[in-house]
Amino acid sequence: MTTTLTVFVADYPYAAAVAVQLKANLIFDQSILQTTLEIQGKGYTGAEDELVSALDTTYRDSSVESSIQIATMGNATTNFIGSFAVVQAELLTTANQTSLAAFTSAKAEKARSGSKTASSFALGLQGAAKGQVVTRFPPEPSGYLHIGHAKAAMLNQYFAKMYDCKLITRFDHTNPSKEKTEFEETILEGLHLLGIQGDVVAHTSDYFDKLYELAVHMIRNGKAYADDTDNTTPANLDCACPSKQHGNLTRMAHERWHGIASQRRDSTVEENLARFEKMRSGTSEGLRWCIRAKISLDNPPVVYRTNAIPHHRTSDEWKIYPTYNFACPAVDSIEGVTHALRTNEYRDRNTQYARMLSALDLRPVNIWDFSRLNFVHTLLSKRKLHGLVDQGLVHGWDDPRPTVRGIRRRGLTVDALRQFMLSQGPF
Repeated sequence: MTTTLTVFVADYPYAAAVAVQLKANLIFDQSILQTTLEIQGKGYTGAEDELVSALDTTYRDSSVESSIQIATMGNATTNFIGSFAVVQAELLTTANQTSLAAFTSAKAEKARSGSKTASSFALGLQGAAKGQVVTRFPPEPSGYLHIGHAKAAMLNQYFAKMYDCKLITRFDHTNPSKEKTEFEETILEGLHLLGIQGDVVAHTSDYFDKLYELAVHMIRNGKAYADDTDNTTPANLDCACPSKQHGNLTRMAHERWHGIASQRRDSTVEENLARFEKMRSGTSEGLRWCIRAKISLDNPPVVYRTNAIPHHRTSDEWKIYPTYNFACPAVDSIEGVTHALRTNEYRDRNTQYARMLSALDLRPVNIWDFSRLNFVHTLLSKRKLHGLVDQGLVHGWDDPRPTVRGIRRRGLTVDALRQFMLSQGPF
């Protein structure tokens, strides 16, 4: 069977990339008026997705010839018999910068089709189907949007468009000590500048009642307990460790080092619920406690902790707040998120994420890791950027180099930033 795709140089890069991968005849021709596809004498025209679908059907149903033709100027034709890398290099040279991102998407299109040929280099989400994916971008409103956030936001948008799916922008504001309405507004402004528009803007605080019920559910099922183990004062506790292996540890550090369960871990359900209620009331006794999940002995994650500072959305309604390790997986599942994109600094917590959902009897969520973005001679830590702003070392949040506002103030266009992010890849 002969399959030939004739494209107008940089036009239809998705289809061009798929054609190359399927070893079809591919011709770049500046003289044509419309990109055409010919399979066994039958012609196809139309939207790029239609041509990609036809190519995919051809690949699944029958073998195609291995010859590849690329005409880069008019009727001048060059034949390539080398490796796919040679043809790919020609594609990247011919296509313009905008087509580069689209070329990457073409690889993912083949990943979605299930082709083993393409899966070795394709970028896609595990178990994803078009129209059945929900992603989310969950910034904490504790600072201005910076270039690190931009990568996460752009990747979420990338997959939302690829799978024709829903993108949730959710503010993960569970620590009133650091969060402000000002930061929430500027994050939305920064996303707008980047051309990123979520289908829904949500807040973790919208689910505070539900999260409280889930915490009670964990306690009643014996999967969480109230803990007040001291972590401030050295306890001078005996152990059999070699001399100088560790210093004089606090009781909590001692228990974690030696894998010893907290003395509070086996408290009764009634005792734990009573302590949780004192936490919710914000009493002096309640401030001593936190709620931990019974997931591990060396590092049992905190589920709820107290904070008497008014929340910027719920005011003083609550004195207890869920932690990120608890709220994030719970709300992801509740909101219908199918794939949670997280930087690989959280990879060690992926098992904890899954176990938390299991303990809550909630629907599991797929996790997709991507690399954290770092730069030399600049900062991406919001804590450190806060220090620069608070100490007056910079004029404001539009002054630091890595913030989206700072980047624009220095003349870098949003399109250039977008192209830079897409060219980095996810890993």
